[in-house]
Amino acid sequence: MTLGQVRTAEKSNEITAIPQLLDLLDLHGCIVTIDAMGCQREIAQQITDGGANYVLAVKENQGSTPRGHPRPVRGGGGVGL
Repeated sequence: MTLGQVRTAEKSNEITAIPQLLDLLDLHGCIVTIDAMGCQREIAQQITDGGANYVLAVKENQGSTPRGHPRPVRGGGGVGL
């Protein structure tokens, strides 16, 4: 199900569009899923600030990601980055 979409500038991508879209949605009590492009600390924080939890895809190319052991985000119900 698609809840919304945001047009981006020609040279932009979803990293800039995701926060804009999240601002438009009432996230309280929801679970937000986003692919690996959206696996950003600021996006995760915005989701938890909106009263939601998240499931974010993580790729191995994120060097600071702990392997095999997710860690919780402070104050959030999601899995840390």
